[in-house]
Amino acid sequence: MPTPPWNTLARFSAGLIGVLLLLLPATPGHAQQAPPGQQAQEGDAVEPVGAPGEGEWRFHFVIQDQMAYRDHPFLQMTGDSDFDKGQAGTGNSWQFDRATGGDDGDILTTVLGALPAFGFEYARGIDFPFPRGVSFGLDHIQISQTDRDAIDQSTGSVTLSGRANMDTVYDFGVVRFFAFDPGDEGINYFVGVGLGMMNGVLEAKPAGGSTEVVTLFQAPAGLTRFGIEAIGENFGFRYEISLVNAEDVEMSKNPYTGFGSVKTIDFTATLIRVAIQYRL
Repeated sequence: MPTPPWNTLARFSAGLIGVLLLLLPATPGHAQQAPPGQQAQEGDAVEPVGAPGEGEWRFHFVIQDQMAYRDHPFLQMTGDSDFDKGQAGTGNSWQFDRATGGDDGDILTTVLGALPAFGFEYARGIDFPFPRGVSFGLDHIQISQTDRDAIDQSTGSVTLSGRANMDTVYDFGVVRFFAFDPGDEGINYFVGVGLGMMNGVLEAKPAGGSTEVVTLFQAPAGLTRFGIEAIGENFGFRYEISLVNAEDVEMSKNPYTGFGSVKTIDFTATLIRVAIQYRL
């Protein structure tokens, strides 16, 4: 039996936290000091050790978003056991194809759903023992998944009792706190929190029925995250894990037989984002 994605990500997250804790004390700080053999003269302007740097804008190009649900939404909506421990949904910055036709009559969902995954933030160092830096930004998360993508077909062919295709969009205002000045080049560690909303559209086709369009929405939705980044003069790499809290997503309707009274479902998930950064 394949390992559930939720348990796999939980173990990986615990291991990464341990590695970060081991590496953190060994990462040197950055300070501007007088050149070797030259003594600082009285009245010279010398930047104090750990002084914060200038602020900067950063833009994130998403290589991969992977969202593993605690209980897959297709399982909750259809009751089909083939979706038990369903596969993670994915997205990236060049994915413009959608799982649904996008014709849901909701202008907000249509506009946000047309944008691929991206992020941006304004970061700067702060004169504080910890954290040494802070950033404020926006994360746009676009996850598309068909029913065939969600099930595990490694054991053979699977016959679904109903069909479901789904596009979901998350927009979060995010604050990150950095272990070191984010303006410095090198490795840095961060934690963060976010608050925003979730929109989505589902194309549902119950067994023997016609296709119906269902809209999904929750506001506010939240997340907590931690991650690591390596950044140079202009470009950098970021890896972060987020715990997405969206427990009461409202459905406009549920057309699946036997589940018509269920109007909210749990989209709680773990999101892994791998991104390239460009700093101005």
